[in-house]
Amino acid sequence: MESTKQSNYFSVCLNTKILQQLIKSYKRAVMWRRLGKQILILIVMFLSTTGVAAHEPLYGFGPHVLFKNGLAPHITLNWNSSKFETEYALGYGITRNWTMIAETPWSTEGGNYNFGGVNLKSKYRFWLKT
Repeated sequence: MESTKQSNYFSVCLNTKILQQLIKSYKRAVMWRRLGKQILILIVMFLSTTGVAAHEPLYGFGPHVLFKNGLAPHITLNWNSSKFETEYALGYGITRNWTMIAETPWSTEGGNYNFGGVNLKSKYRFWLKT
């Protein structure tokens, strides 16, 4: 009679140890699956961005955005002895917190005009301290 109780006790202990190992391995597999998804998302994010640049610091007073339906023309002039650069920009306030800016850079060097394309920028104010 005693040997039956001992064997049942041994099988219960063995089953709980196996169950604990299975739970640990499942948790590890879930953790690696989540980590793999996060790494994949980061890789896709970095590969999909072509040229992202930030202007103002994260903890600052900006970004300075326009009021809704506001327009802000802007001209920048840079020159030295051989090169003259101009940049024309127009900002538009889509909402109170969101401004879109279109820029067209031009440069002249040695009598040749070079058009730098159209650059689109966006500013969004996430938090406004009142």
